[in-house]
Amino acid sequence: MERLSWDSNFFEIEVYKTFFNNNLNNIIETVSFDLLYLISNSKIDINSINRPIQLVDKKVTFYKQLQDIKTDRNTEVISVNQCNNKLINLSIQSSEFSRFRIDDKINNNKVDELYTKWIENSLKRKLSFEVLTYSDEYKGLITLGEKNNRADIGLLAVDNKSRGLGIGKSLIKEAERTCILKNYKELQVVTQLDNILACNFYKSQGFIIDKIEYIYHIWNK
Repeated sequence: MERLSWDSNFFEIEVYKTFFNNNLNNIIETVSFDLLYLISNSKIDINSINRPIQLVDKKVTFYKQLQDIKTDRNTEVISVNQCNNKLINLSIQSSEFSRFRIDDKINNNKVDELYTKWIENSLKRKLSFEVLTYSDEYKGLITLGEKNNRADIGLLAVDNKSRGLGIGKSLIKEAERTCILKNYKELQVVTQLDNILACNFYKSQGFIIDKIEYIYHIWNK
């Protein structure tokens, strides 16, 4: 098992993560944790685990091959680096299906704080190399970083009052342009399988499923 320092400090509890194996019950007896993120490539029999356990995320990773730029730059999509309440609100809106939101042992205010820190650190370029928003009215948001040698979408949100206007599509297209200019060949994004609208949206933009993982939270308190 791996102790997660950032998560432990943020939640003020001992947080670990591990991948499922048949010796899990023996392993968890030897580590003093409060919360364990358990990751598996398939569903597990929760009755076989000797601790309170909850399936909190069917995590799906989408990716697409990036092609040459074929469209003009969308001037409505602009780069930002200063935080404001609208960007924080967009970040929090993106957390609707988050496993931290699903876990009823985690306070919703703490989840809001988590996503506030996420956008703040992205704007400081600690978690992202680019943050884009739609218009100076901040109707949408996308953050871009890198994982496993792929460009990676961290946050993507369109304001509730501006959905259905093609803003998400515009953000994706400009994100692809940005990544191509940085010589990335692939772009990936992680979402939740239960977030059907998001999954259908990414498929409509040419993304295909790379892998699905099941994430469980095991509490020891």
